[in-house]
Amino acid sequence: MTQKSSNRLLLVLVLALPTAIFIGSIFYNGFSVPQLPPMPNPNGYDDLMKAATMLAPDVGTPFNATNVDELQSIVLTDTAALKLARAGMQKKCRVPLDYNPAGTATSARLEDMRYLTHGFMAEGDLAERQGHPEQAVKSYLDIIHLANESSRGGKIGRASC
Repeated sequence: MTQKSSNRLLLVLVLALPTAIFIGSIFYNGFSVPQLPPMPNPNGYDDLMKAATMLAPDVGTPFNATNVDELQSIVLTDTAALKLARAGMQKKCRVPLDYNPAGTATSARLEDMRYLTHGFMAEGDLAERQGHPEQAVKSYLDIIHLANESSRGGKIGRASC
């Protein structure tokens, strides 16, 4: 082997081998499906979904309540559901991932969480109107806590409240 051919071979090894290793590692790691962490047991998200189904869609909407009696009626109807939601938020929560191209299951879950949010809003509004600001703040903070727990481990979506 001549000096010139051995230099070429060395150049090929120095340039081509690291490039081939790099490209091979991209293909090997880039196409593997990541392992999902196990779902917590018990999963607080299940309690959130159950609490959301306990609310009637129109009952959990405080936007139309103009007087305290009407608002109190809404809150009394939602009390058991909000209690269950608070219990669920105390547990570990993880959204089950379902890879549905249409995204219909995710949309339905977002709608259910919206009703829970309305229930907490009604509770906070009633506490404010009755002169209990600390209870109102607790209900409003529960909305933030619900937003965190109901999306933990899930995919990012877009919804308007």
